[in-house]
Amino acid sequence: MTWQTALQLAVSGLSVGSIYALVALALVIPFKASGVLNFAQGEMVTLGAYIGLVLSTSLPLPFLAVAALTVIIASSPPRNSPW
Repeated sequence: MTWQTALQLAVSGLSVGSIYALVALALVIPFKASGVLNFAQGEMVTLGAYIGLVLSTSLPLPFLAVAALTVIIASSPPRNSPW
């Protein structure tokens, strides 16, 4: 194994580990605050990923514009929502 491969594996491992840490924090913080485990976060992440996929394949926009639109669309409340 060359040092380039080892460095690439280390960076990839840190990247995946950071994502796991963020997911764990997203589950622990609301649980500690309310005592209820919220499994709806996976649905919200899936919705955001799907919106980002649809926008990136249907609109000729740069990545940052698609990311901003995805956040705006995914965080907006439904039409007939009481909040």
